[in-house]
Amino acid sequence: MENKPVVLLVEDDPDSASDYKEDIEALIDVTVITVSPPVDLLDLAALINGHNASAVILDERLQQRSDATYVGIDAFDYLRGAFPRLPVDILTNYPHSPELKGRGLHAENLVRKREFDDDADFRESYLRGLYQRIRRYRQRQDERHKLIAASDTVTEEFVESLAQLHFEADDEIEQIIWVRSGEEKQIRLIEVNRTALPSESIQAFRFAPSKDVPFPIFIADVRPTEWERIQSRDIPLPEGWSLEEARVFHRSEVLPEGREDVG
Repeated sequence: MENKPVVLLVEDDPDSASDYKEDIEALIDVTVITVSPPVDLLDLAALINGHNASAVILDERLQQRSDATYVGIDAFDYLRGAFPRLPVDILTNYPHSPELKGRGLHAENLVRKREFDDDADFRESYLRGLYQRIRRYRQRQDERHKLIAASDTVTEEFVESLAQLHFEADDEIEQIIWVRSGEEKQIRLIEVNRTALPSESIQAFRFAPSKDVPFPIFIADVRPTEWERIQSRDIPLPEGWSLEEARVFHRSEVLPEGREDVG
């Protein structure tokens, strides 16, 4: 018998976590594991891997009763890169706040606490939708694991599938450049993103290997104007990175036309 999907609920209030767990498990066939937010985002990623989670629900404010060094939106951004396509949602009292709107969240990723608590129809509709997203995620994971099993090194086919997930997750990404790494035991990406913060240097953020992507990933977000300057060598690449054999993935070429479903 197939194991129930696991939903990881990250909530710093134990009483609220218990109530949410009861509500969720009463409506959809999942196991909810509640955790207090760990101090570091890398530890949060380890929890997701350890529990083999098929979805994550984050409280917006995680620091009131914990030692977490991040809030919900920071965790959302990190998990979107570390676990492409994993359904990740935020519980919030302020779905229209500038902090959330400015980070490119889709409406389905924002769960309004008041409606979830007080409106049975809203709660059921949201959870039924989440369950469908979980089923799609698990199906795609089965397909991805077959692809991973075919090779213990990074392949172009695998990176292209990863690029597709990133394009689907963020509408502002125009291009993704795969910078080859020699032995191909890690993935280096430059993502040309219209909402990236301006910078005079390239900083690549490291994502640890996960069950979704079993290789270390280094991602540098740059604006379109900065990508032009990188190509003209006005902005240097990180040490050891070279564009000589880089592969450029364009949104229009990788993403099937009309594909809008986000995990």
